[in-house]
Amino acid sequence: MSDWYSLRAQSPDIADVTITGTIAAGAAREFTAALPRSARIIRLTISSLGGDPGEALVIAQALRAHPARVEVTIQKIAASAATLPACAGNRVVIDASACAMLHNPHAVLDDTPPLDAPTLRAVADQLDRVKAQMLDVYGWRLKGGREAIAALMTATTWLDPAEAVARGLADEVRADVPSTVTAQVDLAALAALGPIPPRFAARIAELRTGSRHSLAPPPLRDPRDSWKASHERLDRRTPAFNVLEVYQRLNTPTQGGRP
Repeated sequence: MSDWYSLRAQSPDIADVTITGTIAAGAAREFTAALPRSARIIRLTISSLGGDPGEALVIAQALRAHPARVEVTIQKIAASAATLPACAGNRVVIDASACAMLHNPHAVLDDTPPLDAPTLRAVADQLDRVKAQMLDVYGWRLKGGREAIAALMTATTWLDPAEAVARGLADEVRADVPSTVTAQVDLAALAALGPIPPRFAARIAELRTGSRHSLAPPPLRDPRDSWKASHERLDRRTPAFNVLEVYQRLNTPTQGGRP
């Protein structure tokens, strides 16, 4: 079983599924192949920072097309692409201490060869197509219509439980119960979320509790460094970590106004 999700059949009729790690390339094929067609109820628990939106879209569509009733619980966090499978739920509950976030799809180009204008335009066109597909899925649940949802994505919108219900992402806020899953947190996935709003900083800091991944303290951003070089340095650092310190570093400009 992969480390980003797990699936357990409680009976021929009930399948318990958890998504706790990064949704990476190849995830959708693995997930859909494991999903039992005979299940009448799929209980999906999400505590994930997200990942590849294309893979998450396929997972969401597979859940939507499945004949089972899909019951979703958001524990801790459903961020970025992890919000897409949640939208396939017939009913979605979110824990009182959890949060959610949606934003535009983006591409990381630091390690690619130099790109000319036509290639960059093609990348932008592909991102627009992915966003359109994400809007289709968000439209299954979120209120306000396509333009309003697109504006939330463009603004990078963080939602507390009450806001998630108000927006339609969830149906109900659940009183906190002992967590049944362990969120897998890694620095790359955390950094991909961008600056963390102050009111969510403590919630994000709590994600490290019980995480199966050790996180290293990040260096100050250097625009001359590539993503790969930065992470090669991180691999050699001591695995002590404080997410609140990451938040402060990401949100404190250095000299010259650069983050």
